[in-house]
Amino acid sequence: MANQRKPILPLLLEKKPVELVKPSKHTHCETLSLSTLDNDPFNEVMYATIYVFKANGKNLDDPVSLLRKALSSLFYTLSVTETINIRAGDIKRLKDSMMKECEYLKESFTTYEVLSSYIWKLRSRALKLNPDGITVLGVAVGIRHVLDPPLPKGYYGNAYIDVYVELTVRELEESSISNIANRVKKAKKTAYEKGYIEEELKNTERLMRDDSMFEGVSDGLFFLTDWRNIGWFGSMDFGWNEPVNLRPLTQRESTVHVGMILKPSKSDPSMEGGVKVIMKLPRDAMVEFKREMATMKKLYFGDTN
Repeated sequence: MANQRKPILPLLLEKKPVELVKPSKHTHCETLSLSTLDNDPFNEVMYATIYVFKANGKNLDDPVSLLRKALSSLFYTLSVTETINIRAGDIKRLKDSMMKECEYLKESFTTYEVLSSYIWKLRSRALKLNPDGITVLGVAVGIRHVLDPPLPKGYYGNAYIDVYVELTVRELEESSISNIANRVKKAKKTAYEKGYIEEELKNTERLMRDDSMFEGVSDGLFFLTDWRNIGWFGSMDFGWNEPVNLRPLTQRESTVHVGMILKPSKSDPSMEGGVKVIMKLPRDAMVEFKREMATMKKLYFGDTN
């Protein structure tokens, strides 16, 4: 019959005990001590990651489609997570606008510098922070290429250090995006100074020895981490070729203070050269954050849609 529908095949899943997958051939075995950076409690966080592979083109009987539908249902918690896509053209317009504001700037701004300044300011507005309170942007800066003596050959641990940009909420609000980006650029350069690196490593060791945790600014603390160059794309192929999209799952605790910049999905050609930003905020603040982003987009990007 013409109107006869295709039978819907059930998706059957059987949960089995966790199994250790051993290497197919012998691998070199060696016990290495962790560096100070790797011993930092903040680096002991485990992130589960979702890898997305391209579907096979079928519909009703395609498990990928069924899973996509299931995952599209929203689960509302006290905090919500949003993935915000920012196109390459918008990033360029933001950079160009900021360069015009800084007429005598000799160095151009990086994508991280402009986005971190932009997002930090909007996040502060969305959370309605106390204008007289302190807000801090934490920036992770790679130092692998500046260490002296250099890292030993084969070192595969962490090689970055944190720097901080500290302002009052009022100063952040009254500063232009270009002014904030200049502060971020200056802070990043601090991470390459030998004295700063040594002091940070000593401080990290002291915190571990005293079993202390970072305390102080609460919602005013914001870490925006850039995960674009970690090398995840192409690192996993389970028979479906490279993943077209991936993202780490945000944890329930402390992730309101953390944002992530990642590469966009390969399945969306319009996002080539752009980024996706993962943010987690209280529900009301997320609504306000998205509203502020729409307003700021009109100011810097114009009506690009």
